Amino acid sequence: MQMLKEDQKKLVVKIWDEIASEIVEVFGLSPQFLPTQISVTPVETTSNKLVPGLLKPDSIIINSNVEMHKKLLPVTVTKLCFQSALPSDLLCSECIDDLSFEFARRRIEDETLRRHWETLWSENTPPRQISTVIKYHPCVAYIWLHSVAGNNGLDTFVKELTHRAKHHIPLTFDEYLNYFSMRIRRFENRLDKTELKIVRYIVESPDLQFNDLAKLVGVTHEWVSRKLSQLQKRMILRKFDRVPFSRIGIRMHYLLMATGTSDRDSFSTIKDCPFLNSFKRVVTGEWDALVTLCIPDNQQSIQYLDEALDFIEKSGTTLGFHQIVSSGVSHCFDYYSAKYRQWDIPWELLAIHLQRIKSDELASSIPRIDTPELKLDTRLDDLDIGILDCVSKGVSSVSRIRSKLRVGQHRVADNLRKLRESELVVKTWEAHNIGLSEHVVVHIHDNVVAKAIAAWSLRIPRSIISFSPDDELMLLVDLPRGGSYGLASALSAIETKISVGILSPSTYGSWKFPTSLWDSSYQKWKCPEEDVKDWIISLK
Repeated sequence: MQMLKEDQKKLVVKIWDEIASEIVEVFGLSPQFLPTQISVTPVETTSNKLVPGLLKPDSIIINSNVEMHKKLLPVTVTKLCFQSALPSDLLCSECIDDLSFEFARRRIEDETLRRHWETLWSENTPPRQISTVIKYHPCVAYIWLHSVAGNNGLDTFVKELTHRAKHHIPLTFDEYLNYFSMRIRRFENRLDKTELKIVRYIVESPDLQFNDLAKLVGVTHEWVSRKLSQLQKRMILRKFDRVPFSRIGIRMHYLLMATGTSDRDSFSTIKDCPFLNSFKRVVTGEWDALVTLCIPDNQQSIQYLDEALDFIEKSGTTLGFHQIVSSGVSHCFDYYSAKYRQWDIPWELLAIHLQRIKSDELASSIPRIDTPELKLDTRLDDLDIGILDCVSKGVSSVSRIRSKLRVGQHRVADNLRKLRESELVVKTWEAHNIGLSEHVVVHIHDNVVAKAIAAWSLRIPRSIISFSPDDELMLLVDLPRGGSYGLASALSAIETKISVGILSPSTYGSWKFPTSLWDSSYQKWKCPEEDVKDWIISLK
């Protein structure tokens, strides 16, 4: 064991006092007094974690096994001081570790040192798959939180969690994960006037060239390039390459579920379906869940699905089946106030607007944004399907696809270019974290009302419009806080049965691109017969 030198000990005392004062002032928490004994020694933990240091009632131990532990001394002391202020008897150890790691990380000014601390954090808490859709990787998650909310993100977490602890309510690891994944969605970035213009133009016209964007906004090409980079770093703008499944013969369907008299939960009923793309709880309204199904265009698959759904209905679950034959996405930023940097939607006026569209039959005069979901007559070989699989997983560069598929660069480049030209790989820009934290599903059977609401929904911040073969409408909308009430109030002015449900932010999905089902010789999809049969058996 090696004791700190006198100058190092003075530095530790100074940092501890400064951090302790800040913690008291900002959070109203009480860190413990600095232990008298401070030493530098190798630290071995039972879990083999590489901890930067340990805090004990009478001592602080700096882990000499950590690379650059001397340079990290102020950061480690900051972490331990903050850690001492958190209620270890009420908050789970993972929560305390994450909060203290992030509190120390955000104070590091040197970029190299900050990256080293992030590496240490990731080694201390490596990624852990909690479920098919949740991965516990706190370092990445908190970096993301800071990019969206700045210091306010962590400050809010600490204040809310410690307030709960003051009421002697313990927080388990599962509860911490659930809180984090739901609370993080409510943070938002605020846009100024110029940023709003950029976001509007590029979301509505994803293929817009930078020079054209610069002219529209009224700034230089270089300025637009820098601002786009900033908007991406702040997690406002995100660029994706998408595969329009309908164009390759994968049919998209919505399925609304209500448990009714069934003794089975909606999720347990549908979770083993091989066509399940996503599952969302409906927390208000007549339905319990909204399910998205992706079904390769194969008559046998449809027959098996019909058999399964028939059995589910007979067991007491009410279903609303919606095959998508035309769809589109609408964005409207008209009600975002650049002056106040927030959404301000005049729902009362929009309600009047909706009534006028219906009563005067104006829907036909408003351009539709939904387009038919048609399969393209493009021949696809096994490499094409492999590339589409990669793109659906977020891998869209030639080099990364080549590495994943172990195929020559020229072949990948040629096939990817063909897929883009055929619009089987489509570039999109999406706006995230701008205050659209409420998600609502609207289902309308009446054809006239459905068309009126679809036309009217073009005035809502973000809408996904889908029509069935019978012209029934399924509408998914993203709204600012309180918007679900405004939407429901506006729709209530229409004297027709309209189903409105607020969606839970949590999504379950395990669907994978069905590469093994593609028959390149016959250019058609096969049925996942064994998987479907197993699912049907599980229902009985």
